[in-house]
Amino acid sequence: MIEADNILEIEKKLRNIKIKYSLNEDYEIKWHTTYSKLGLTFEQYKK
Repeated sequence: MIEADNILEIEKKLRNIKIKYSLNEDYEIKWHTTYSKLGLTFEQYKK
């Protein structure tokens, strides 16, 4: 979940990532985390 006050800044940063990697700015970006596949929590993964 994203707070409404942060959405414009997040969209700007995401757009810059798309430009950096020569992606169409209209494309949706999807990702997944690998720590869950390792049976770790996010805090464990960070350590």
